[in-house]
Amino acid sequence: MGYLSVYTYLRHVDNKGQEAYNLAYDMLSRSENPAETAENAEKPAALFQKVIDEYGVSEAARLALPQVAHILFVEGNYEEAIAHYRRFGKEMSGAVAYEGLNSLALADCYEAQGDYQKAVDVLTPVVDAKDNPFRESAMLSLERVLRLDGQDQKAETLLKEFVKTYPNSPFSPMVKARLRKAT
Repeated sequence: MGYLSVYTYLRHVDNKGQEAYNLAYDMLSRSENPAETAENAEKPAALFQKVIDEYGVSEAARLALPQVAHILFVEGNYEEAIAHYRRFGKEMSGAVAYEGLNSLALADCYEAQGDYQKAVDVLTPVVDAKDNPFRESAMLSLERVLRLDGQDQKAETLLKEFVKTYPNSPFSPMVKARLRKAT
């Protein structure tokens, strides 16, 4: 009987959390203009935060964390965005796809703050993991951050590795152009 009660409660919380998440996501996605989205992000952010606070044990609550983080990033509140992305990273530890995306988002926050070395530190493990599905994107992000940090030689080496590893990438022409410009 106790198991059934707990199961019913958790299912109810999951459903309510998902409903609240859907409402917040719908509100956030209504605007096609990014500037307008940033201006009107407070309400969806509050709704996503409600999902986290009131339905914390639901699956939707874990997925609300990066939504709030993204809104904070767009608003320029990088420290809070980083805190949300870090929490999401801990909760999704072991899920390679989420870890890769989360690392890319964290690196963007650090880059926006001008903390290029932290961005490098976050992206390097993704680039080092040859089987990571986001390695290609991480390599391009890492190359950009290395250049911003004045590490041009490392950036060039990374571009050469990219060309060898991903010769058929849709980004190859851009990477080759960057290599020509670097030499």
